[in-house]
Amino acid sequence: MLDFHVAESLRNIGYDVIRTSDVGLATAPDTDVMKRAIQDGRILISLDEHFGDWAILPLDQHPGVIRLKVHPTTTKNVLSLLLANRIERKG
Repeated sequence: MLDFHVAESLRNIGYDVIRTSDVGLATAPDTDVMKRAIQDGRILISLDEHFGDWAILPLDQHPGVIRLKVHPTTTKNVLSLLLANRIERKG
């Protein structure tokens, strides 16, 4: 799950971010989180290396998975990595 401060910072600059805790999935199995992302047409961003395995799914089955590898996982480091790669915003 993305840190609250990361999510808020992304929202403040115009990204449409939903954390698993926002939709009652904070402790849900990975498969449920992925199903919800697919249902909502959302790209899943995770620090959890398990979600890297989901990336092998054909792209027509999910909008995408971004598996972040950053250490330490501070708000600044995560935001720097995401913004350096210029994730496109819709709308």
